[in-house]
Amino acid sequence: METFSQVLAFPMYAATAWLVWILTLQAGTNGLAAALAGLVLIGFAAWFHQKTRLAKVLWQRLGTIGALVVVGFALTLAQIPNNTTNTVANNPSQNSLINWQPYTLVRLTELRQARKPVFVNFSAAWCVSCLVNEQVALNQPDTIAAFKSKGVTLLKADWTNRNPEITKALESFGRSGVPLYVLYPATNSDKPIILPQSLSVSEVVNTLQRI
Repeated sequence: METFSQVLAFPMYAATAWLVWILTLQAGTNGLAAALAGLVLIGFAAWFHQKTRLAKVLWQRLGTIGALVVVGFALTLAQIPNNTTNTVANNPSQNSLINWQPYTLVRLTELRQARKPVFVNFSAAWCVSCLVNEQVALNQPDTIAAFKSKGVTLLKADWTNRNPEITKALESFGRSGVPLYVLYPATNSDKPIILPQSLSVSEVVNTLQRI
């Protein structure tokens, strides 16, 4: 039983590593440094409390107080300023076979007024289903070829840091989060086509054939 409980700790370590990665995307290197320092301090607090747990009453109290002080200090590290430059938004084609353009309402309006079909990928770096869809459906040769054959401009609405403009766009489709995939036909009279949240190559290609 003890071995089983120890094995279960490793998924928690993996989850912690993933959350630290997400924090780096959202808060930059300052946020990463604060998170790592906080984890070290919390680890020290847990160790210190454990070492004094079986000591005399006075040392138990000192250990508890000391641990709480260290944890409190660790929490204050969350106030370190954000120094991120929103790398994902500035480089939307990173780790992708598709040359995504950053989404803005102005850019979308320009393309629609020029009667060009547009595909908008509302996504976020911390959204697991978004990343899966990009790998299994969007970044595939057949999908890319279909986009090119239809002359579709590809916009990526990166919601990693909760952009207000993107939030408003999501709300206009009755959504409170990502993923969301919207295909705008070339003619403004046609309504936007909303694709499923779980994509496949055939789903995307068949939808493109409708425009």
